[in-house]
Amino acid sequence: MESENDAAACFVVIRGSLGYEWGDYLGGLTISSSATAEQNSTILAGEVQDFAAFVGLISHLQNLGLTVQTISFHRLPAVQPG
Repeated sequence: MESENDAAACFVVIRGSLGYEWGDYLGGLTISSSATAEQNSTILAGEVQDFAAFVGLISHLQNLGLTVQTISFHRLPAVQPG
């Protein structure tokens, strides 16, 4: 069972360029670009509700035919009431 504190920070780098208009489709994550002489990359960063939402994000990227280069998922610390 999920708790209120299952939120996590995620960071995903994909090969190629993805427009900022995809932000809502990808859960409201921040979209930024990085370009080197070798290739362009898109960086997605932000908070996801839980691990299931993160898996859904990766599924969306696969459905778009995008190549994922880097994935980072870190649970956020629980906030203690008080």
